[in-house]
Amino acid sequence: MNDNLNRTVENISDIAREIDLIAKVDSFYNSAWNKLIIVGSVAFAIVGVIVPFVIQWYQKRTLKLSEEIMKKEFSEHKKILKEEIYKEVAHEIENKFEKLKIFYKEAIPYEGWSTYSEISLKYDKQIVCKKKE
Repeated sequence: MNDNLNRTVENISDIAREIDLIAKVDSFYNSAWNKLIIVGSVAFAIVGVIVPFVIQWYQKRTLKLSEEIMKKEFSEHKKILKEEIYKEVAHEIENKFEKLKIFYKEAIPYEGWSTYSEISLKYDKQIVCKKKE
């Protein structure tokens, strides 16, 4: 009976060690799970809060650079258009004075200075004169 009792005590002791081992493993996994939840929460906070700020900063920076490039291109385009307009206006004025010069050389000697009350150069291919009444 003593043998039986010793075996039972040994079995109970083995079971206690197994229960203790199971408790330690359970404690390890519970601790790991809690740490995983904390790490996951921090990662979610980083992704959910910091990443949008980084994206917003990048978008603002890109927009500012694009705006500067567009302003520079617009300024250059504006300058080119001004030059083209000045050249065109100068060419038109030169043409109008050339027509007026021809008119004074060829028409005024035959008609006289006092024939017209108004001389208009506003049309492209002709000179329009209004005779005095």
